[in-house]
Formats: sequence, C-alpha cells, structure tokens
Amino acid sequence: MIKFIVMNIQVRTILLGLLSIGFVQSYAQTFALQVKNDQITYLNDDRGNRILDFSTCGYKSSEQDIPSVRNVVFVPWKAGDNTARIQRAIDYVASLTPDASGFRGAVLLDQGEFSLSGSIRISASGIVLRGTDKEKTILLKKGVDRGALIYMEGVDDLNVQDTLKVLSHYVPVNARTLEVASGVSLKKGDRVMVPAKNGLPLWVVISLEEVSALWDGKKVTWI
Repeated sequence: MIKFIVMNIQVRTILLGLLSIGFVQSYAQTFALQVKNDQITYLNDDRGNRILDFSTCGYKSSEQDIPSVRNVVFVPWKAGDNTARIQRAIDYVASLTPDASGFRGAVLLDQGEFSLSGSIRISASGIVLRGTDKEKTILLKKGVDRGALIYMEGVDDLNVQDTLKVLSHYVPVNARTLEVASGVSLKKGDRVMVPAKNGLPLWVVISLEEVSALWDGKKVTWI
C-alpha cells in the first residue's frame, strides 16, 4: 500500500513536469516578438494584432536628426512660482516669424528646479523648450489639480473636404492598411483623420503612402 502511494506520487510528478514543459514551449512559441542577430521580428496573433511599434514616433519619423534651433530667450532660475515667467518667454517666441525651416526659436531654461503652480502652454508651432542640463534642469508642477505639465495646443482650423466610409470590419493593432469605399479621390500625401470610436475628441492623423484598387474599394496604406 505504501509503495503504491509513492509510485502514484511519482507518476503525478512526472505528469506535472510534462505539462510544465509543454506550457513553457507553447508560451515561447506564441511570444509577441523574436530577436535574432540584433533584429526584432514582430509576430501577429490569429487576428493580425501585434505589439505597437513606436520606432517611428521621433522627429520626422525618427529618420532625421533633431535640428539645432537657436536660443532666443534664456530664463534664469528663480525661487518661487515660475509659471508666468516661462509662459511669457514662450509667448514671446510664438510672436516671432518662423524661419525657412518653420522654427521660431528656443526657450532655454537655466539649471535648477523650476516650481510651477499651473500648466505651461505652447500654442504655436516652431517653438523648442529646452533645459541647460538634462539632469539639472527640472520642471516641478505643484498643486492638486490633474492638469498636464505642458499642453501642446494648436488652432482648430480643420477643413474637412470629404469623408470616407471604412469597409474593414476589423483593423488589427498596429495595422498599416484599411479598406475604404470607392468614389472618393485619394492620392499620395493626402492626410486622413480617423475619429475614435468611443466618441472622445481624439483624432488619429495618418499620411497616405499608397492607394491601390482592391475589388469594390480601395486599400489605404499609411505611414
């Protein structure tokens, strides 16, 4: 009777070990990405979803170096609330005429911890806000409100020329194509905005890279 119990425990241990090996192998095979020879390969699931690729989120899709913009205003460190001081510097640069590259200039902050009681707002393009030292220049927003530290806001001058009907019933995560109904003229370089389905005032801006016929509709590829 004792021998039977020991053997039964051994069998259970073996079975659990085999199940664990199978689970590890299955998990490894369905991992979201693979790295080989310093190259990352993303794997799609059965619906085409894949891990979001943020490698093109930098300046000019991370294909160009960040430009060197000249400093226009220097803001020295000062104790107390610096919200108005920094905002005045930004507003002054916003009043300047952009150069040939579209930049107005940079606001350079001194070393030190700049205390803020409110948010900083940049409402014009071509403005750079930088610190003298990436480790020693600090913006510290105090208070109990849940507003952002810096707001990047433009002018709502959207001019909608036409609308498109999306034919794709499902668009996978990180997809680069979707189908739209025909009858609308599209060309390379057009900008298309896709509203969020939940109704929030959020728009995704995509640039058309290619438009090709696809049976009863068109395939739209964006970058």
